[in-house]
Amino acid sequence: MGIRRGFDDVWPSEQEARNVAIFFRRADDFPHGPVDWLAVSRLGAHLARMPDPDVWPPAPPPRARSALDARRAILTGERPLHAGEPVSFETLGAVYFILTLGQYTKACPNFLSPQGRHRWRFSDEPAGAFQTCDFCGDQRCLPLSAPR
Repeated sequence: MGIRRGFDDVWPSEQEARNVAIFFRRADDFPHGPVDWLAVSRLGAHLARMPDPDVWPPAPPPRARSALDARRAILTGERPLHAGEPVSFETLGAVYFILTLGQYTKACPNFLSPQGRHRWRFSDEPAGAFQTCDFCGDQRCLPLSAPR
């Protein structure tokens, strides 16, 4: 039996979704709200059903981009709108929880390598040089003197 993957396999509770936001913000300093499951799907949780990429795509795959967007929104507090209201941090936490298959505290939920390591790619952003993981959407800043 292979690795079980998909939206139905990692349905987080509201507390588990809140724990994701607490993990990334390093504090419980945000307004709490319910998980909006329609917004969870709209923000990319359905992409958890997509397989991990086995070839180097021209840009980070949609699943990694959605995970990166959810993580950024949790960290910055700039939450996307759904039905005219900002989504709750718990909703963003649920998206990230689902996209990382509940393994958000690990380095990377990459199922292709036995070690489950990141696969970094360079990306250009106005703020500087970054590397983004194709699997989990994690991002790290590179020193300005780093070769590219």
